[in-house]
Amino acid sequence: LSACVSCFLSSFCKLIVEYCVCVHLIGAASIGQVHRARLFDGTEVVVKVKFPSVERLFDGDMQTITDFCELAQPEQVPFLKEIRKQFMTEFDYVHEAHNLQQARKNMMKFSSEVEVPSPIMHLCTRDVLVMTYLPGVKLVDGIKNYMSRVAKIRNTTLEEMQEERRRKMEQGIVERGPSVEMMRFYTFMEYTNAYVHNTLALLYNCTAGLVTSPMDYKQPEPPLNIPYILDKLVEVHGHQIFVDGFFNGDPHPGNILLLDNGKLGLIDFGQVKSITPLQRLELAALVLAIGKEDEDAVFDLHAKMGFKTTQDSKYVSVQTATIAFDRDDRITTEGMNLQVCICEYICECIVCVFVFSKVFCVTFISLLCSAK
Repeated sequence: LSACVSCFLSSFCKLIVEYCVCVHLIGAASIGQVHRARLFDGTEVVVKVKFPSVERLFDGDMQTITDFCELAQPEQVPFLKEIRKQFMTEFDYVHEAHNLQQARKNMMKFSSEVEVPSPIMHLCTRDVLVMTYLPGVKLVDGIKNYMSRVAKIRNTTLEEMQEERRRKMEQGIVERGPSVEMMRFYTFMEYTNAYVHNTLALLYNCTAGLVTSPMDYKQPEPPLNIPYILDKLVEVHGHQIFVDGFFNGDPHPGNILLLDNGKLGLIDFGQVKSITPLQRLELAALVLAIGKEDEDAVFDLHAKMGFKTTQDSKYVSVQTATIAFDRDDRITTEGMNLQVCICEYICECIVCVFVFSKVFCVTFISLLCSAK
């Protein structure tokens, strides 16, 4: 604790004059703490401060793991080297600040629907990142809160709904919920009902309500348009990959916010990858081939992108490409847990991997880190 406090104070020594006393801890991540603060000019900001010695400890641990795998599990080495290379970029917060700048610039097309924090560049150092605060909740928390409301209406619990959905997925039953347009209609009806109710309540309270008990006003509770959110996230991340060639390599739900103003917030751009126009075209062709279930094309394109095995197995190539770039449901993983499928099944089939494309490695790293 004392080391962390010392690191915090030393990191802020040249910046403290820019701050008022309104600084408090709001969370901690793998390599640092996150604080919320207010600048003297009134700007609400988030401050990330790196833990002491975390870079040295991580690099040493990764080297030890890699050395072991070179002897015992050589098929894991390409993954580990990419993980090490990618994660080492997260330790330079100035680099992340520049990533934020580039991401904000690229996302201007979606500025009415998506926000990315703006770095305060003159306050950023290798150990400290200062960026504007985006008020809202994490995507996963927002969805859980909404589904809890739905469960209450159905006289059940969120846990029971999740268990029922899990059983259906194991049976191969895919439920299709309301469309984006239908959810917008539900939202319209919710506001309309509240408007009608409140109008009648106002009329009643201004007349009979003066001598009797007044009517309560209704606060509208619009549904969360989850189909819209998912469509927009696919569009935004697709734009990052195929148009910008500059994308977040760690887009898990914790890095996506539901903002108070109704927009989506994209945060944490410590892991970013850039791909060339040729790589984008190859990836686009692979995605289309997977969608058409053209296994021959998937196998050829996957190999062209750099995925090869000593066995030259079409089955392994198609399955791996499908999981990495399309879906990871129980049908695709043949009933296995995702992590078991990747680590114990596919990796056992891959005798030797010669070359990995950047997109493939980042996608698989994200899958491994998010697998339950």
